[in-house]
Amino acid sequence: MSTPTPPTVTAVTICRRRWQDSDAARLRAAMTSELRDRYADRPTDPVHLPPAEAVDAAPVAWTGVATARIPVFPPYDVLPWSLCLARTLAPPPVDPHQPGRTAPA
Repeated sequence: MSTPTPPTVTAVTICRRRWQDSDAARLRAAMTSELRDRYADRPTDPVHLPPAEAVDAAPVAWTGVATARIPVFPPYDVLPWSLCLARTLAPPPVDPHQPGRTAPA
């Protein structure tokens, strides 16, 4: 039996946080523009997100914005990409009476 190979880990260094930073704001504007151009031919429906107050503060951890260089296939050697991680939510609680199902809210 062979030993399982550990997953490949890519280190990401977070240099700046939040969109208030001018470089991050420019990056967000460029990404937004690129996505609008790329998917301009697709129908869109407005997405209405709940206000921030509707999110329970306990399981939320703000991670900010990170920029990483990710290797890709030729002809590109490296693709500069940004990781826009707004928040990480904790997994929902598991119902002890029904394994595999989440507990009712």
